[in-house]
Amino acid sequence: MSLLPIDLEFDGYYWADAKQIPEKSGIYCVYSTKENPDGRIGVDKIIYIGQVGNGDSSTLRSRIRNHAVTDYKEEGNGSYAYSFTILPAKHLDVVEAALVFQFNPPNNKNLTTKYEEPDVDVSIKGKNIGMQDFRLYSGTERF
Repeated sequence: MSLLPIDLEFDGYYWADAKQIPEKSGIYCVYSTKENPDGRIGVDKIIYIGQVGNGDSSTLRSRIRNHAVTDYKEEGNGSYAYSFTILPAKHLDVVEAALVFQFNPPNNKNLTTKYEEPDVDVSIKGKNIGMQDFRLYSGTERF
């Protein structure tokens, strides 16, 4: 059995108006935020994982800038942060499915109890609170 190697390097954290976000395809993560003891806003936890660039004209920058934060029923201060990784369109479906299955963010409507994509060996680097490397095999079920 051969595992599909996937190397992800996340960049972030950005708020919705960041001009540094590229006009490319990729995977993005939405995080709830919280106020730190020093009064600054910090990243709390991952609440949504999405993809952009697979059959539509959106880019990471446009999707993050126009993201409807009202879709999230998250408690907290109503502020959100984003991180992203650039990825070719051909890998978007597999990577998004693997990340959503592995990390189970509360606001993904496509949560499943079984992972049915190809076997993957995912290496994650960069700014990605709540995410770590993992291996996932087709047919894995969530109990």
